[in-house]
Amino acid sequence: MKRIASIASFLLLIALFAPAQTLVRFVPEKKATNQPFGRGKIEQTGTDFSHRVRLELPGKTRLLILKPSPIKQYDSILTSAGSRPSTVDFFEASAPNQKYYLATINKRFHTLLMIEKGQFYSVEQTSDSLFSYQNITPDSSITRLCGYDKPTDPKPSSATNRHARLASSCLEFPVGFVCDSAYYKRFGQNMAQFEAANLLRLAASQEIWGPYAFDAPITFKAIGHIIYTNPADQPWSTDSQLPLSRIWGDFHNTYEKPAQWNRYKSLILVGLTGTNYGATERDRNTWGYAGGARNEHRMGTVCLKGYIEGISMRWLFAHELGHIFGAGHDTDGAYVMSDSYPNVSSIWSRTSKDAINRTLASLEDRKLLNECPVMNLTYAIRKDSLELAWKTNYDAIEDSFVVEYSSDDQKTWRAADQIKSKKSFSYIYSLPNKLSLGQVAHYRIRQQGFNSLISNAVVVGILGVDHLPTTTTEVVVYPNPVSNQLTLNSPTPTALTVYDLLGNQIHRVSALKNKHIINTSHWNAGLYLIRFDANPEQVYKVVK
Repeated sequence: MKRIASIASFLLLIALFAPAQTLVRFVPEKKATNQPFGRGKIEQTGTDFSHRVRLELPGKTRLLILKPSPIKQYDSILTSAGSRPSTVDFFEASAPNQKYYLATINKRFHTLLMIEKGQFYSVEQTSDSLFSYQNITPDSSITRLCGYDKPTDPKPSSATNRHARLASSCLEFPVGFVCDSAYYKRFGQNMAQFEAANLLRLAASQEIWGPYAFDAPITFKAIGHIIYTNPADQPWSTDSQLPLSRIWGDFHNTYEKPAQWNRYKSLILVGLTGTNYGATERDRNTWGYAGGARNEHRMGTVCLKGYIEGISMRWLFAHELGHIFGAGHDTDGAYVMSDSYPNVSSIWSRTSKDAINRTLASLEDRKLLNECPVMNLTYAIRKDSLELAWKTNYDAIEDSFVVEYSSDDQKTWRAADQIKSKKSFSYIYSLPNKLSLGQVAHYRIRQQGFNSLISNAVVVGILGVDHLPTTTTEVVVYPNPVSNQLTLNSPTPTALTVYDLLGNQIHRVSALKNKHIINTSHWNAGLYLIRFDANPEQVYKVVK
């Protein structure tokens, strides 16, 4: 694809039609030799991460359309002194073969996890306030030991349609983090930093779990953090001579979780310690331990020595979650469940897959599975009104639904109305259609209650076949939003060029007749600019 010749002209188009965006740029150290990776500083312009963020890394630029990640499902954290607001925001963006997770603290960039074509990359702050940009795809550098409490292997279900039912669902497991005071001290008492670190660990683990062929997609959501800031108030023994397996046993069997966590079914508890427990060298080199309970109140428990390097910790976390789901250690290859990670990979062995699938079937038998919350929104334009219809698979009587709209391409959202739940799982809402000719607006539904859930956004525009102007003295572009075919009418022959928001030329017509049709079926979802070489020049914005 060709790049716009006039950068100034394109920047003008962006200024006119695109909302202001936040810029995050990684600037490598001058002495760095292993480009594009290495250490450097972050330059940030703007503080709005809730919409469009331009990410500039050595050799690549990404325009991310971010949204709040469903992985973070809480607004405050618990400490020994009580509750305090979380200052961490957690976002995600996705595209074919790409996934991005981004954490901010007080609206400043903190950490990025990128998954592109099966490779994992991260940008994260180091102890000296610089940032490290690196490829963190698992390799032989991880050599930590891990242990687990071997559970009773669930027997395969006799129901022949069990896996078919699972395959039609997405499954979600809640995760609660518990951090002792030694962990708190190792992070310099910066609770926001290790809160963000834990969210990135969970996101990385989910990406290791998500793409693989279990009988249902598995996702995780963080429902809270408990941070023991007072050394006299601890979730487990502080005797450093005890092995990690003993610490896990105390945590698993005697820890009393907070009352607000009791409402979550099949909860996974994750304990992080800053103490290197163990009396023997092997015990001190055992960095993780896990085991399952698999009952209504507890899916299982993980204990991790939380101070090991970030790369190792993320893969160790995914490994220990495997134990909770019934997978044992693999000893005959480089897999996620290798017992000492001599040559770790993100591949699940057939043995591990079978064990995890049997666990899912057993949980299905006992109705202990949580389906991922989903809400789908559609719309219809009536004569004088706009009709919004949505369906959700979670609907409690104490929930509410907020109708939100955006007139600036999803940069800001405003509430139009709020509807109380009727526990009907399906709703239709009508509002006056006040859009003028050529105006585009976005609508979405925010569900408030047990799950913090946001629907897909629908794009509503009044420039379709039924809304064409009756005169022929102006350029007409329709329909907008477009699906598979875009029609352009011009009163006089002219040339036109179509650009995406990165400045790539994706279509060019040198001599447009009065009517021209463009096949847009291969366009990616997003915003496009159409420039007509008329006098004066005309630019139109089209949404796919």
